[in-house]
Amino acid sequence: MRRTLATTAAATLLAAGCSSSSTPAPTGVDAPPATPLTLRLGFVTSLTQAPALIGIQDGFFAKNLGPSIALRPIPFRTDTAEETALAAGKLDAAYASPTTILNVIQAAHASHIKIVSGAASGGAELVVKPSITTPAQLKGGTLAVPAPGGTQDIALRYWLRLHHLATTITAGGSEVSITAGTPGTTTVSDFTTGHITGAWETAPYDVEMTSHGGRVLVNEASLWPSGQFATTNLVVTQSFLAHHSPAVLALLHGQIQANDYLHQNPITVQPAINSALTHLTGASLPPPVLAASLTQITYTNDPIATSLTTDVQHAATAGLPHPATNLTSLYDLTPLNLLLRAAGDPALMTRITRLTGSGAQVRTTQHLPPVLLICDQQAALILRQRTDPGQGGLCVRDPAMVASLGAMFATAWDAATPLSALPGARDAEATELTAGERALLRLLAAGLTDESAARQLGISARTVRRQMAALMIKLGAASRFQAGHKAAERGWLSDTGPDV
Repeated sequence: MRRTLATTAAATLLAAGCSSSSTPAPTGVDAPPATPLTLRLGFVTSLTQAPALIGIQDGFFAKNLGPSIALRPIPFRTDTAEETALAAGKLDAAYASPTTILNVIQAAHASHIKIVSGAASGGAELVVKPSITTPAQLKGGTLAVPAPGGTQDIALRYWLRLHHLATTITAGGSEVSITAGTPGTTTVSDFTTGHITGAWETAPYDVEMTSHGGRVLVNEASLWPSGQFATTNLVVTQSFLAHHSPAVLALLHGQIQANDYLHQNPITVQPAINSALTHLTGASLPPPVLAASLTQITYTNDPIATSLTTDVQHAATAGLPHPATNLTSLYDLTPLNLLLRAAGDPALMTRITRLTGSGAQVRTTQHLPPVLLICDQQAALILRQRTDPGQGGLCVRDPAMVASLGAMFATAWDAATPLSALPGARDAEATELTAGERALLRLLAAGLTDESAARQLGISARTVRRQMAALMIKLGAASRFQAGHKAAERGWLSDTGPDV
């Protein structure tokens, strides 16, 4: 009976939603096509951001995002340019260096972005003239770094301090001069012509310097526990994560696949990276330089959170600006951990597929509420132990208590993340609704016009039409009428969201 009533309401929804007391909204097949959500992904065209290069070129991101989310890759030549765009809100997500992340949370706010995944570790060295074999021999010399206050600048200044070699941020008083802000190709040229003593550089420029006779005085990996330190992380703006969590899950799935490709295809990955670099920059790397560079970099989904904290400490020790904030809140790794667990846990995927195939909806949350079973909104069962249902629980039949428990569940459900991008579950699970979308459907089903629904929700009629068009994309419907019936079939017109 419930499904019959819902189907009847669907017809009312679409008939009412298409009418208006003033300017009618388009109806049926003449409804305006919904504009796909656009994900603006920033990245720097460097080897330490190869997951972005491969994820874009080989279609890992686009495949997982699907037709309803348009990927807009935005390449940058330097970290500084990307940092400016990210701080200004011109990107939704970005592959970023540690100092780019730290500078953005200083310039914007600590809550502006979230680190949702790692991408790369390693790939930086101090290369010097072949005659230099000890730190003391650097006195009076000039060393280059890619950017002032950048990751390599921090690493170099801290290392020099450990070896009792003085440097200053301003001119004068330095035993070792540091020049910053030169492009990597210029640094290599300055090194070969003798204008600088050496440079703390990332691959491939450190490799090119050694190919011109340079000596590796320090491989930065040797300074870190297990040789691991974050070179690139994937960040997402807090706003995009809050409003478009399925898109973030899809992006993360593409990131995992791109890293898997980098690990599993050592023969084909080099021409693939060179192809991406040629397309984006107009230049490729000599195969021996590229091969040697890739041996220094570990592509990983682990953000190596401890290294970012250490970067802040090293910046403070070196006298460089650093954020005075708790970095723990900068991370949201729940979606990543879920995807990684699912990818390596066939039993979990089988269970999720079985549940969703039976009509269940599944979401993930960082903080689990008590184990609660609500049956037909008439009775509720609260289990004593989460891991052992055999321990029994408390059965509640009082209508007010059941309603309160249902409201608690609804709050937890709305705050949780849908699993529409979970590997293996994307096709099994229907795309879910946000609380706002569900409220819109209910109002239109009740017979309100677009304008009346807009007033109830506190939004414009134009926004109502745009949201309805987006719902049509989710449903794969060519008209509002068809969308209504499909919504009813999925149970989207129920009063409480998912059946409980």
